[in-house]
Amino acid sequence: MKKYEIVYTDLKSKISNNFYSDGKLPTEKELELEYKCSRQTVKTAMELLLQEGLIYRRKGKGTFVRKNLFADNVSASNKYLLRNDNDLKSRKTILSFVIRMSTEEDMTKLNLPDAEYVYAFSRLRFIEDSPEVIENTIIPLRLIPNLTEDVLEGSLLAFLHANLPISIDSIQKRFTIKSADENDIVLLKLSKTDCVVRSEEIIILDNNQIVAYGELSYSPRKFEYFSVINNVVKQES
Repeated sequence: MKKYEIVYTDLKSKISNNFYSDGKLPTEKELELEYKCSRQTVKTAMELLLQEGLIYRRKGKGTFVRKNLFADNVSASNKYLLRNDNDLKSRKTILSFVIRMSTEEDMTKLNLPDAEYVYAFSRLRFIEDSPEVIENTIIPLRLIPNLTEDVLEGSLLAFLHANLPISIDSIQKRFTIKSADENDIVLLKLSKTDCVVRSEEIIILDNNQIVAYGELSYSPRKFEYFSVINNVVKQES
């Protein structure tokens, strides 16, 4: 496990266990000293917590724990989808991993002007030994030249945060409900009458470039969606 993952995991554990009783986290400088790491390591860990909606920042006042109003109803699936699954038996199996020239469909999904090499991989994610999510992802090779199968056994988002030369600006997601296809039925152990939640996920950099496009299929057994919308601007009526 890399240093930023250690810091991120420990901070997440402290947040979930109400370690910060006053709701305020130490400063980045204090965290550097506490974890004996660099400023960038702390920034990467904090950015992951921000992305998950676990913390928020107040200009001039510091960083605070964001209260989860759904805490009384947190199920195993919600912990899983929120990545708060340290206490769950969660693992990933790599189904395929190849480097190939992009197809026209890839170019459309990644908004590429010309054909180029991409990573194309599939993962099957288990929660408590039950197959729950199929992930199919494509990433331009030139953006992440050091991606390996070993990396994919951990957090892809954490790896991107730590290795991209440009910061991630946003992640767009679209959910739909569809009948399970043959691949879903076999891998997720579903029946022919089951439906799955399909998700398209696009990771976008600060320069508006798409760094990853994913298509995910969630089984209906453990799916639960939780979202935090930050910086909501009041519109005048």
